[in-house]
Amino acid sequence: MQNKILFFFLFFSTIVTSQITYENFYYNGYISRIFLENSGEKYYLVNNGTHQIEFFNANHSIWKTVVLSVPTNTYSIGVNHISETKINPDNQIEISYTTYSSGNSGIIYQSKIINDEGTVLLSIENCSSLLVNEQEGLATKIISKATSESNVYSVPDLLLEHTSTDSESNRIKLEYSGIKYYTFNAVNGIVTIYNIDYSFWKSITLTKPEGYSFSGISFLSENQINDDNLIEVGYGYYINGQNSARQSKIINENGITLLTVDNAQNITISNVEGLFNKLMAYTSSTNSGETQIFSCPSLTLEHTYEGSVERVKLEISGEKYYDTKKHSNSFNNTSPSQTIIYNNDHTPWKTISTPVQEYWSVTSVYVSETKFDSDNQLELAYSSCSNTLDGGHYESYIINEDGTVLLTEAYASFLYISELPNLQNKLIVFLTPNLFEQLPIASVVYRLEGATAGVEDFNLQKVSISPNPATSYLEFKSQNSLIKKAVVYDFIGKIIQKFESENLKTIDIQKIQTGTYVIILTDGNNNSSVYKFIKK
Repeated sequence: MQNKILFFFLFFSTIVTSQITYENFYYNGYISRIFLENSGEKYYLVNNGTHQIEFFNANHSIWKTVVLSVPTNTYSIGVNHISETKINPDNQIEISYTTYSSGNSGIIYQSKIINDEGTVLLSIENCSSLLVNEQEGLATKIISKATSESNVYSVPDLLLEHTSTDSESNRIKLEYSGIKYYTFNAVNGIVTIYNIDYSFWKSITLTKPEGYSFSGISFLSENQINDDNLIEVGYGYYINGQNSARQSKIINENGITLLTVDNAQNITISNVEGLFNKLMAYTSSTNSGETQIFSCPSLTLEHTYEGSVERVKLEISGEKYYDTKKHSNSFNNTSPSQTIIYNNDHTPWKTISTPVQEYWSVTSVYVSETKFDSDNQLELAYSSCSNTLDGGHYESYIINEDGTVLLTEAYASFLYISELPNLQNKLIVFLTPNLFEQLPIASVVYRLEGATAGVEDFNLQKVSISPNPATSYLEFKSQNSLIKKAVVYDFIGKIIQKFESENLKTIDIQKIQTGTYVIILTDGNNNSSVYKFIKK
């Protein structure tokens, strides 16, 4: 099975830029990349079948495996937090995670914090998460989200400090008043705010029309909207089953309504470093929805976009908005998929085609000028889905603004850039085969060249293979590392030939049948390169 899915990745992925370099392939899970306080860069996979977390070093070699304590009938595990010193200073790894189990009454939640030896430090039944809340200059707290109550625990002793029985506790840092806790009672619409010692500070009553239900709070702030020192609250309300029967509102602590947006699912604050804050309201007043942009502090409507629009600060060109027409050649829409990018005054800037297969739809888009390639052109990373009855087929791409495809990844349902301080950026790709292909989910890691200076490594661009197509032999030339091993795979992932040597320069392929193959070259530091070649 591992060879089979490895083949599918190798055979159906295409890299055509020196800036994106294949680094590693992970089976049976979606990989996460973290930076531990003592041990540095690591990767980890949650194995739901064995109830383990597998940790890997920066070079993708295995580091350690931690066995998780789980209830009977656990079918899924979600990790909330991993660190070495933030929960306690013993230098062991602490893991906060939630298990999902099946029971007679439905899903059963349980959340725990354990260390890497398996010692359980905290365990709460019917708890959907144990969150590590960090605030600069203050002690870290653990906040639980349970069915009947919400608890706050001290760190590192994990002693219970406070319990809220009416709603979830949230810890925030207000811009003028500092650290506070707040709860929101969705029945009576009261936001209750507490001081750092849990003593009562003030309450704010939210208003809504008769017959509506509160959907939740999107933000509390003292100066992100205006600088009057009053607390502003953004929230929404709705009628079940009626998509158009919803509104979002912003009021201040005195109950004065500052903004009401009809049909809005929510209002968010777009807070981008170096730019003025904007309010973005996503509405459902049309078939495709709209995005309304409001300026701060005036709260005047700047512009209304059709569809769901993102705001971004590009590395070279600055503030932009972008909107992707996500349905390409669908049964209901035969127009081509494209991403339209607008200036900060909402005038059109560029339109870039985002081609996908016929009847497929674009599902997500990420825009950058320098993170994928150093050519200063605009690059778009996007994913697409077939939306078929067998669970869907996926494919992801990275293209630049002139249409050049830099990466094509079959089976990829999502991709994103992992950015960690003082480390080279990595591209993480999640592979999701459809329901009938009998292949596990998997992950691929690519190195994005140029993100951090001084990184020297064995990679695709420093090795050449010739001739290609080949008849009897393949020759390897490496600029900076000796090749120790070469493995040839056929089109179903079966190993056809394997070669090992202290300095492997050529291999004999005369006995291989005519066709297309994949070869993986590995150096003495266990770094690998992947190629396709044709045997004539």
